[in-house]
Amino acid sequence: MSYIDMARKVNDTVITRMVDGNLRVENGVVIFKNFSGNPTNLNPQGGKRTFSLCLPKEWADILKQDGWNVKERVIDDSGDSIFHTEIVVNENSKYPPHLYLLSEFMGKKTLNLLQPDQYKKLDQDMIVSMDLEIHPFEHGRGVAGSKKGYLKNLWATLQSVNDFGGKYAGYEMATGV
Repeated sequence: MSYIDMARKVNDTVITRMVDGNLRVENGVVIFKNFSGNPTNLNPQGGKRTFSLCLPKEWADILKQDGWNVKERVIDDSGDSIFHTEIVVNENSKYPPHLYLLSEFMGKKTLNLLQPDQYKKLDQDMIVSMDLEIHPFEHGRGVAGSKKGYLKNLWATLQSVNDFGGKYAGYEMATGV
């Protein structure tokens, strides 16, 4: 998906601030996915699992005023931008996140709770929709851009891909052949 397509899709994102301060995000658009925690330019040692959540302009302004680290990326010559903020996936916290992967194959819908060693699937798979709950945490009190989001729950729906799978779905898998 191009940045321009993402900018259009982010308009369908619905963000709600809950009474406890957490954010509820429906139809979230994510970029810079590193659910696997692989080494990157910003994370050379690896191990840190993150992604960036794209924000509608009005929510980018609200979160920036609240002290969140919101970044802007200009996407074309007209000056259109994507606003985003980094979200941390901390599986070692006292309250680890729950990541659910939803898929459908031949009419059968499945919901799988991913284990930390399976999070990398979210880096590779084609996701059509994502709903999230995010907990804000302030790292440096009073410092602009010091508030960061920590993933609490995520529901990711995979794009339905049948390829040849539907053709062979009726066959039973043999073992020991």
